[in-house]
Amino acid sequence: MKRWVNRRRFVQATTSAIAAGVLSSPASRLSAASPGDLRLNMPAGNFGDAVMNAFMKPFAAETAINVTPLYQDIRAAQVGLMVKTNTVTIDTILISQSSALSLVADAYLEKIDYSIHNPRELEGLAGYCKHPFGFGSYIYSLNMVYNTRKFPADKPRPANWAEFWDIAKFPGTRALPSGQYGFPTPWEEALMADGVAKARSIR
Repeated sequence: MKRWVNRRRFVQATTSAIAAGVLSSPASRLSAASPGDLRLNMPAGNFGDAVMNAFMKPFAAETAINVTPLYQDIRAAQVGLMVKTNTVTIDTILISQSSALSLVADAYLEKIDYSIHNPRELEGLAGYCKHPFGFGSYIYSLNMVYNTRKFPADKPRPANWAEFWDIAKFPGTRALPSGQYGFPTPWEEALMADGVAKARSIR
């Protein structure tokens, strides 16, 4: 982007490259940052450093727009409260897809105008990453793993989700995400374990 258009347009233009959602900010609530400044909420540590190095530093160098990372643990409910009370303090946020969809349902995220992006760059992106109200900036997976000492190579090992839940054949404790704080729940895995085809189980 070569020039400042306005805050609403700017946020729409930059979101697809860096985040999973943008806070809704009609003209009456342009308060998160100054023009030429972008406030990005994200986790700290190695992941935060990777985001800054891969996306934000090149973006800042190309546009001369200052990027301020905010290393705070902000949940979807807090985002909604910011919008409702006109106290928006961030422009973009890295958040799970499930949390982003809940914010979309409540009209708390700004819709992205993909038409202002370079079509060639968009063609190189996976279609499922381009959500109307956010952008899938990274992809991850949940994998089934087990203790190889308890299940050595010369003995049976759980090889599918049905066997994962078979505590008679494979005794021991299990660990799964609970679904709290926007993390994905193991519903797809449970459906596949119950015999539902993968194509129908995955959202």
